[in-house]
Amino acid sequence: MHSIIHPTGEHDYRRGIRHHFDGSSQTAECSVEPGSAADLAKIMKVIKEHNVEFAVKGGGHTSNPGFSSTRGIHIALSRFRRITYNEGNKELTVGAGCLFHQISDYMRGRNRNIVGGGIGVGIGGWMTGGGYSLKTNQYGLGIDNLVQIEIVTPDGEVERAAEDLKSDLFWAVKGGGNNFGIVTEFVVKTHFQRPAYAKVLIFKEAHVEDVKRAILEFITRKDPKAAIVAAFRYYLKDSLELRKDSLEDPKDSLEDLKDSLGGLKDFLEDGSLSNFCYNYLLTRVASTV
Repeated sequence: MHSIIHPTGEHDYRRGIRHHFDGSSQTAECSVEPGSAADLAKIMKVIKEHNVEFAVKGGGHTSNPGFSSTRGIHIALSRFRRITYNEGNKELTVGAGCLFHQISDYMRGRNRNIVGGGIGVGIGGWMTGGGYSLKTNQYGLGIDNLVQIEIVTPDGEVERAAEDLKSDLFWAVKGGGNNFGIVTEFVVKTHFQRPAYAKVLIFKEAHVEDVKRAILEFITRKDPKAAIVAAFRYYLKDSLELRKDSLEDPKDSLEDLKDSLGGLKDFLEDGSLSNFCYNYLLTRVASTV
């Protein structure tokens, strides 16, 4: 695939620098979409020769300006989206520009998936940052399931690294972000994937202490097949994102949860959702009402 440079102001330029959180984006001199690791290597040689400020964006889900945005040359990995599955060793090769819902769509019907992140999150920054997942209790972090990488080093060389190949570089990338190069491809383990159940519960501020106690108790039970993501958010009174009167009433949330869980007998029987998790959710959510 060929590479493209987008000058400031073009539609594709705006798409290239855009992030999930608007405050993370910066106005770059240009946005470039390399079409191959070889082209990216050439770009890195130019950047090194002229000592130009640059940044690299995979999925663009960071909430911090400067992490994957710049006022210099912005490199978007959106063309690195090839995905291939090896039926023999059950490993998945994923381009660094892939988003996790694209990976899940690709794996649909195979009853397998990788340890990964949420919808809209890119594999690049997530994986090189360690990769915490809802499956981490069972299978470890994303980097614990990493088999091999293709990486473009700061001096513009394309390398492959694994436990038995440039092992120091492989070790450094697993949690070191993009400080040691730009990963263009990941080879990762896959695991058997059963149907899963997820639920979003929203509680009003008056229940914060009860919710915190419930979360803490949930975590200490250490059910390997259960996970929870907690977010405490405060919105301006007139915020367009979420008005106060749109918050679910805890009693409504509980009834909704009971209805949703009522049809999960098949999941419970094959072990996708443990009986403990089912009963615990009902008990603890009820205690906050």
